[in-house]
Amino acid sequence: MTAPQNPIPPAGSQYPTIEAPKNGFGIASLILGIIGLFGSFILIGAVPALIGLILGIIGYRRVTSGEANNRGVAIAGIITSVLALMIAIAMVALFAAVFNSEEFKDLTECIENANNDPESLEECRFTFGEEE
Repeated sequence: MTAPQNPIPPAGSQYPTIEAPKNGFGIASLILGIIGLFGSFILIGAVPALIGLILGIIGYRRVTSGEANNRGVAIAGIITSVLALMIAIAMVALFAAVFNSEEFKDLTECIENANNDPESLEECRFTFGEEE
């Protein structure tokens, strides 16, 4: 018989230890950043994105101080959180532009003046481009 491939090390010696990646703040940041990306189109994504950005910064600082060792996850969390915040801000600007436009105000006025009269509402719909 041949000797085993991985013999038991002699007493006093150790195999090198490999530390598993750890950065809980970075992982939480990445998860919240992804949730923020999906939710940013309906504006609720700004909240998890903001929390994710804060946790990502904390996770990155923990890596630089040696308390954590998974820098990439923290950076990915920061990036996804910033993207989600940027999309949410753009959506707020878009909604503000639409709701403050003259055409929207005219449509609102037309609907209010129609007083639930079907013919008047149909005229509003035709005037503002919702043709069938």
